[in-house]
Amino acid sequence: MKNKEMIVNNKVFYGEYSLQHWIDLILKRNVILPDYQRNFVWTEEKRNKLIKSLKNQEFIPPVIIGSFNNQGIKENILIDGQQRLTSILLSSIGYFPDREKYKKEKRKVIAFIDESDNVENSILDEDVIDWSFSELLEEKNTINSLRKKLESKDFFKKIDGPILSEEFLKNTYLGFSYLVPYNNKKDYQQKYYSSVFRNINIQGEKLLAQESRAPLYYLDSKKKTFFDPEFFSKNLFGNTKLDFVRYLAILSFYEKHKTDDILCRGYGNKLEDFYEHYIYSIVQGGESKEFISYSELFNNGSHEKIISKLEKVVSELKIFDQKYDSIIDLDLIFFGLIYRIVFEKKNIDYSKSTELFNLITETSQLYKNPIEHIPAMDSSGKIDYLPINNYHYKNPSALKYITKRVKKSLEIYSKLMGD
Repeated sequence: MKNKEMIVNNKVFYGEYSLQHWIDLILKRNVILPDYQRNFVWTEEKRNKLIKSLKNQEFIPPVIIGSFNNQGIKENILIDGQQRLTSILLSSIGYFPDREKYKKEKRKVIAFIDESDNVENSILDEDVIDWSFSELLEEKNTINSLRKKLESKDFFKKIDGPILSEEFLKNTYLGFSYLVPYNNKKDYQQKYYSSVFRNINIQGEKLLAQESRAPLYYLDSKKKTFFDPEFFSKNLFGNTKLDFVRYLAILSFYEKHKTDDILCRGYGNKLEDFYEHYIYSIVQGGESKEFISYSELFNNGSHEKIISKLEKVVSELKIFDQKYDSIIDLDLIFFGLIYRIVFEKKNIDYSKSTELFNLITETSQLYKNPIEHIPAMDSSGKIDYLPINNYHYKNPSALKYITKRVKKSLEIYSKLMGD
């Protein structure tokens, strides 16, 4: 009945605005670009195709705006359409980001470390620059003032060709969908827009992990410190950082099933879908068939004290003072540690920290060794160790190896720290 009520009472309004009106909405900040929105991706080629389609009156996907009640203040959030609106705004100004200069001098990319010890492949394929139109709107602006501002910026260049005329902007239209959740309570709005963005992401172009996750909990600021605690965002292996959600999701699945079977079965090489599914289940609340719920994990309380305790333990053990060359090392450290502190609510015996890290290092070296020795019985019944190829170090992203690291890490902490 509750789901039916959500479908019936949430409103969606449809219409269209002239390009000039869209620009006015942006300049007056009547449409807000949320912090989670991705930076500018589109190239000049994509901009040119958009303008050509507008001139030819071809179909352009509508912009999606969401109404959000922020402590009594009504805001309009840009949910989908940033690339289109940014391109239209820049086309009316007459300047466009110089992507080559951004690459050489200013580009910043922070990615998650994946199980292959690389940044996400998609981030290497996609030309993302560290800029969005929010940077232009730090004060009241007009098209002319923005044009003067961009004239002096090294990372922008003049658009090749004429800028959009006033007549074109006034007589060309772009459609919109305007979403209005029936309930103004923040937790309801969070769940509603989480569902909206998830559907857009599933049906549309796949985003990077950071881009596709954050909108799922954007309106619930308290959950941000759960999914992405600041102390865990340490840069490792260059501009990459540890992925706290990855550990939470996998351990939550393990805690729910307590199985010797392979973890995350059914997701294969689509583990990001698995992590998003975990975030979505926590935000939506209630029970889950796959994961331990937030209320179960924290006994109907909140996570702040437990996460603070984990931060203290990580600091005391000086984990981030060390250098690591593989996700294998990090997994052996963090799966057991996070499970013990966050899921079991147990303590760490600091007097055994040297023994702990020695055992983790020893295990890691075995996993990273190209040859594995397994016990085997010869024809006389004598036990010997048979050398075989070890693919763990070559393919740490395989679910069977992730499962192996999870269980071994839990075993190490249990053995040394006891109950």
